[in-house]
Amino acid sequence: MFGGNRSISLYDDEPLHFERKHDIGSTNKVKLSKAEFEILQGMSQLIEKKRPTISLEVGGPGSTEVVRYLVDQGYRPYEFSSEGILEHEVQDYYPWDNLLFVPA
Repeated sequence: MFGGNRSISLYDDEPLHFERKHDIGSTNKVKLSKAEFEILQGMSQLIEKKRPTISLEVGGPGSTEVVRYLVDQGYRPYEFSSEGILEHEVQDYYPWDNLLFVPA
């Protein structure tokens, strides 16, 4: 899927493994209730220049807007499931969950 092995942990005791196709430098976890969109806008230069992988907690109103913003910035969303890390389709409403955004 991504090429090159990488391990990411959403929580210290839950490592997730996937492959990546290029060096993206760092992973940024965004979790700040109801302010994710503003945080991502404030990270716009970092997102544009460094293209970090972003782990984002979604859920409730405003989440679709945040997911679409990152997709518009050239990111591919992935979701975590019992089957592994799968490509994610943007939804109109989000229950609480975590998504991984990888530069396209």
